[in-house]
Parts: sequence; structure tokens; C-alpha cells
Amino acid sequence: MKNHYRDEEILKLNMRSELKLWQENISFMEQEIGFYLRLLQKSSFFKTEKNVEDLKFLVKQLQEIHEMNSLNSKILRDYKLKAENIRECDDVQCENQYVQEHLHVKNSFQKHLKKSQIVKGFVFKYILENMQEVQHS
Repeated sequence: MKNHYRDEEILKLNMRSELKLWQENISFMEQEIGFYLRLLQKSSFFKTEKNVEDLKFLVKQLQEIHEMNSLNSKILRDYKLKAENIRECDDVQCENQYVQEHLHVKNSFQKHLKKSQIVKGFVFKYILENMQEVQHS
């Protein structure tokens, strides 16, 4: 027998699954940023004539992404607690408030994700252009 869900139930399920996905992404990005920062600070990994100004800029950008990641993580935690109250709604106007909040959080997260992807693209390019060739014996 198949379950049949009302539109409101589907909306709530989608909101919950999106929130879980965003939290997982934020958590992974935190690990990723830490990895890139450690890698960029490992001088033996890079050629001696690397572009130091680009390196400083990338480290600064990653630190900003880290700060935004922390802020977005807090926003998601707060939103998760708040979103639980959608169950208490007994009219469409109440549900619409939560939907609007969800869309606002989604937009904020997507902007953060886009910016972090751009910065990571620059980091990848820098690493490829500046890493030392491995000597095989």
C-alpha cells in the first residue's frame, strides 16, 4: 500500500530534507576549508618561487569563508529549532511565514555555497600552478 501525502506534508518533508542537506554541506565545508588552509601553509608542498601575494589573498578568502560558514551554521541551527513550530500551524498564513523563512535561509545558504565554490576554484588553480613536481626514484 502506498502512502498518500497532502501538499502540506510534502512541503514539510521537503523543508526538513533540504535543511538536513544544508547542514551536511556546512559541516563538510568546515573540514574542507581547514584542509585547504593547512595545505596552503605547508611550504614544502609548493615551489620556492610561488606567488606569495596570491597565497595571502587566498588564505584571507578562506578565512572569510570559514567565518561565513560559522555564521551560516548558526543560522541553520536556529532555523531548525524555529522550523519545528510549523507543526503548530493551523492555517495557510502561518505555514506561509515558515515557507518564506525557509526560502530566505535557502537563498542565504546558496549565496554562501556559490562564493565558497568560487574561492575553492581559485585555490585549486593556485595549487595546480604552484605545487612542486614529485621526484620519482
